[in-house]
Amino acid sequence: MVATGEQPSQDILRRLRQQLNTLVAVLTVADLDADVRTMLAALAHTAVTAEPLLANLDPSILIEIRSAFDHAEAQRIDDMRASLLMASRRLSVLPHTGSFPSLPHQGAPPHHTKPSNPRDMRE
Repeated sequence: MVATGEQPSQDILRRLRQQLNTLVAVLTVADLDADVRTMLAALAHTAVTAEPLLANLDPSILIEIRSAFDHAEAQRIDDMRASLLMASRRLSVLPHTGSFPSLPHQGAPPHHTKPSNPRDMRE
């Protein structure tokens, strides 16, 4: 648990979305300067931390973030901003039920539910 009592996965996704939104706003008025590069480095760290969770929830978010870094390397600011915005939008539409699933544990068996009615078990 984090200090606020929230699930670590919820905290990391909230931080990722905040970083994405901040970068999108900054990139509307700034070039790829030292401050933006520092923000991108922080985003990269957060994305790596969130990668196992995002791989299960919506891998396209990771694809958009990677694409943004490719665009940054090629100095395509508008394309980078568009990829970051798409990642943010995809992240914002994930189901928000008050908690996010925990990071998967290796070797953990899949969760199965039993039918409540034995007749539901028929093929």
